[in-house]
Amino acid sequence: MKSYIFISLISFIALVSAACFLVPGDPLQRDNPADPVYTAREITAFSFTAALNTALDEDVTGIISDTDITLTVPYGTDVTALIATVTVSGKSLTVGSVPQESGITSNDFTGPVTYTVTAANGLTWDYTVSVSTSRILSSSFSVVYQNPVNGNVAFSEDADNQIFETVAGESRTLQFIIRNYSEDYTIVLSDTSPVTFTGADAGNFKVTAVPPSEILPNGYVGFEAEYTPDSFGNHEAVLNIQISEPSPETMLYSLWSTGVLAIGDLGFEVDMYADADNVFITYTENNTSVISNTVLFNRSEDSGQTFTLNPAAEAASGQNAGMQSMTVSGTTCYLAYYWGNFIKSSDLGNTWPDTSVRTFQSGEDPRPYSIYADGIAVSVAYYSRMNARLEFAHSADDGDTWSTQVVDNTTSSDVGDYCALAGEGSSLYIFYYDDVNKNIMMASSDDGGLTWPGENIRVVDGMEYNTLTITDCISALVWNGNVYVLYGDDLSTYIAWSSDGGGTWLPENRRTIGSASDLVKIAGSDSRLFVVFTDSSSGKLKLIWSDDGGATWPEENYSQPDVRNPVGTDLGFALSGNNMYLLYTKYFSSGSRAIIFRRSVDNGATWK
Repeated sequence: MKSYIFISLISFIALVSAACFLVPGDPLQRDNPADPVYTAREITAFSFTAALNTALDEDVTGIISDTDITLTVPYGTDVTALIATVTVSGKSLTVGSVPQESGITSNDFTGPVTYTVTAANGLTWDYTVSVSTSRILSSSFSVVYQNPVNGNVAFSEDADNQIFETVAGESRTLQFIIRNYSEDYTIVLSDTSPVTFTGADAGNFKVTAVPPSEILPNGYVGFEAEYTPDSFGNHEAVLNIQISEPSPETMLYSLWSTGVLAIGDLGFEVDMYADADNVFITYTENNTSVISNTVLFNRSEDSGQTFTLNPAAEAASGQNAGMQSMTVSGTTCYLAYYWGNFIKSSDLGNTWPDTSVRTFQSGEDPRPYSIYADGIAVSVAYYSRMNARLEFAHSADDGDTWSTQVVDNTTSSDVGDYCALAGEGSSLYIFYYDDVNKNIMMASSDDGGLTWPGENIRVVDGMEYNTLTITDCISALVWNGNVYVLYGDDLSTYIAWSSDGGGTWLPENRRTIGSASDLVKIAGSDSRLFVVFTDSSSGKLKLIWSDDGGATWPEENYSQPDVRNPVGTDLGFALSGNNMYLLYTKYFSSGSRAIIFRRSVDNGATWK
């Protein structure tokens, strides 16, 4: 009996001694299943919720793989101050020395962030959180100009994919989408080879990610294509998309190695007009094998959701068909374009008969900056390169016959290379630039343009302190009883207005509303005055508005319809009800260009 007690006591002492040698940090203690609360130090869930992050429209859940946590947020998301919702089994959570509270603490995720979980026993475990942005467009972004056949293809917003140098043998991933603008049916991609490439350089392109077979109404699907050039220089292939609903159709797009996607090789010199649900668009096709030869016309009957495409006019051999200006009166569409040409369509742009082509002024390359129609009276303001002056053409019989006048006979200097025409009934106003005296000028006519009296010529703004060097930088509007002109110089963008039909232009009726601009457009709704211009330093579009007729332009009334790559040399802007439309070119480092159409249904608050 004594012997038994002695042995038990020795066993007890040995167990106590072993326990005394277990210290915090010992692997045996860390993984001891008998005390999980003491050793636990894990992140079991990690997410960003839209309720806590205004930069997000929907929740984003992290993927946890061992000690790596990855999340993908939509393209363009500001990741500099995201608030994470974290589920932790441990005593504390820190980033560096900063304590973290789930749903409260924000962090900058422009690079990997290390979260440290500390257990009750003092042991730690590190997790690396990485946030990337999606490369697939969301429906809130604009896309390359819409194809007439239900779908739309666009490259990723990622600038590295839009513009990159061609390097032989170096693979790049191009990303693009098809969007379904219909509200009535689902687009179904064919089951076999929904996307293929043809053409001489087709071997440089291959699809690496195939989308789902169905595209729901107002939905989109994304593609990925791998591009591996076999040599330096530009490469081109044709992207074929097989559509089997509502009827078998193949959509063809030109795909360029520089990241530019266009229907044909879209060009430049855009203009647009909107009335009710109708949206009218015109631009010049750019064919690299010949001089820009064709004016294209597009019409939408559903507020810009879908378009039909019609060639409107072709220039004669060796001429340029560009520099067009468009207007609509009733069911008739009018186009004026280079070399003093005019054409009309009497059925809202469905057909453009060659028999309607007229020459409103013959000579060397007249530039028709603005066209205006009041019933069957049609007017064109243009700059005559041959005569180096501002001229005006008028037709009283729907464009069949034309007469021309010299607008400004008061000076022998070169005037009018940049001009804008606006009207209300038979009252017409032409604003133009006097390149010698550096002034913004106005001429007015009270008889529909038949005469332009010298006494009706006014100096709107004496610009002698600066040199106006901005191309296509004048826009005019007659609105709510006032006459407005928008213009820019090397320093700023200005708006001026006259309350007496252009009779006086008072300094107190002039405002500086933005930085130096390359392009400007003005339009007015029932009670709000809108201005769009491009910042000449960044090339980015800016939209601003005034609710008091132009007297004030609050800072909170500024927005950016497009924050991406710089806009090109052309800009169209139109309003109809609460709908707002923009048309502009995008230029790329390769010299290629694409035409972008965007619309807003909430007065410019958001853009599609």
